[in-house]
Amino acid sequence: MKTQIKSIFMYLLFTGIIIAQETTSSATLPLPDLIKLYQDIESAKEKPKKMPPIKASITTIQLEGHLLEDAIDITAHMEVVVLDSEEWVSVPLFEIDKTINISSLPDIENAVLTRTQGTISLITNKQGTYSFALSFIKRASLKLQKRSAIVVFGNASQSELCLRYDEDLFRVLDENLIVKSDHAVVYPVNNVFSINWEQKRKNSINKNVTEKRPPIESMISKAHVSSVSTLEGKLITRVLYNLHFEGSKMISVEIPETYSLEKVYLNGSAIPFKNNNNQVNLEVFPSRAGDLAGNLELVITKLYGNYHLSGLLSFIAPKVSWPIHEMYLDLFLPAVFNYTRSAGSFEPIQESPDATFTFNVPLPGKKHSFHQYLITSTSPTLTIDYTIDLTNKYFSVE
Repeated sequence: MKTQIKSIFMYLLFTGIIIAQETTSSATLPLPDLIKLYQDIESAKEKPKKMPPIKASITTIQLEGHLLEDAIDITAHMEVVVLDSEEWVSVPLFEIDKTINISSLPDIENAVLTRTQGTISLITNKQGTYSFALSFIKRASLKLQKRSAIVVFGNASQSELCLRYDEDLFRVLDENLIVKSDHAVVYPVNNVFSINWEQKRKNSINKNVTEKRPPIESMISKAHVSSVSTLEGKLITRVLYNLHFEGSKMISVEIPETYSLEKVYLNGSAIPFKNNNNQVNLEVFPSRAGDLAGNLELVITKLYGNYHLSGLLSFIAPKVSWPIHEMYLDLFLPAVFNYTRSAGSFEPIQESPDATFTFNVPLPGKKHSFHQYLITSTSPTLTIDYTIDLTNKYFSVE
């Protein structure tokens, strides 16, 4: 400590702050004040920090748009660079009005997306690069047969819109469209993406076109099965298929022999059906014109009969004519039993993703979840052993 004080004193003496004189006069300065004086002198020597010319910038805007009858379904992949971390920064991303409905927002570490003064903005006080994606529906304005949609984005170093649409249903009217094999590319003008299109009339479709893009394969991207059993042994099963296809298609469903088909819903609405020896043929179409997705829901029931002290429960899902990428099964069984998987193609999992069914039913009992990938020509099955649960249900007599 003595050496440090001596160094500070010698520095002050050298700079002329303390002038040594051959006199008997002296001054006493407290050590904290002396150290602070030294620090102030050193701080004055430091050069002021240079601030960046801009606080933040949008580097990339990559849009994926799907053309619908009266709207565009857009997913925006964005990258924002924040250069200044001295204070809070708000980066306007795109303008929002009553024709835009946000369908999904991401969780961004150290930042938040919010609506301020008619824009969706990223707000943060942390320096760094932020990459994220969000989705929204832009409703079109209609004038005669022409649909128009305009989205104004912030200034970005690179931005483009990858637009996909059904050429048999829509005609895009923009001249600056760059058409590729399976999509078109649109570039903004002064940060504005403008899309104009019209729906083709059936008699105007050119059937003599020799070169057409390959058709989209009809398949089921995900299926959810929810089964609940009563103590009387009645099993109520809902099967929800997330369809991926184009136009209007036929799908065949084979109902297991021990089950009864009660209801069929297409895109949330009940539709009639004809069960011909447990074989049902249904015409399906997307939930919106030009879309590539739809939902098909079946409600089937089975009567097991009364439960015994122990036994087997067998489950089998309907067989469909389209391939299924993956299927989830949730079983809700009486809580008075213990259950163990013994056979079948379904494998147990901790939790299955949430699914929204049109047909509502209470779900009491113990929940068991299962999963299976890649279902093509077979019906998924599951067999469960059950025994009465005697935990804390016995007593001893002394």
